[in-house]
Amino acid sequence: MESSCSVLLQFTLALLFSQGLAIFCSQCESENLPTCEPYPPSSTNCTHCQQMDDETNRCLIFKEYKYCITFTKFVNDSKTTFTRACSLFPMTDNCNTVKEDGSSVKFCYTSCDTDGCNTAAPSGMTPCHGITTSLLLVLLMVAVNNMLRVC
Repeated sequence: MESSCSVLLQFTLALLFSQGLAIFCSQCESENLPTCEPYPPSSTNCTHCQQMDDETNRCLIFKEYKYCITFTKFVNDSKTTFTRACSLFPMTDNCNTVKEDGSSVKFCYTSCDTDGCNTAAPSGMTPCHGITTSLLLVLLMVAVNNMLRVC
């Protein structure tokens, strides 16, 4: 009984914390959403499934991004693309210019590491995000406490 409780507790904790460390970033591309730059969408969790179990349709391995980025592409000094996204690695805030098919192509990057930092507002998190997170933590503590009592 004790070993099954231990396994159950470990599984529960792994499941609950498997998506808890990723950053929240605004994610859009101006090619698909023309208002991406002036009016970014709300920040969302940057946890994505890296490996799926085909039988159970559940994620086996999660990829948790730690940085938000903005990426701007200019061709001959005209802005062509603007992107907000999640990133595994920080990017140096700078621009690089290359020649491509006779055109001057400039790529500019910025990165940051706090929730909602790649939006126009200081934070893309709404009060609802904080309340939801707090409630989930309370529920987690109650569930773990109940499991420990049973075991």
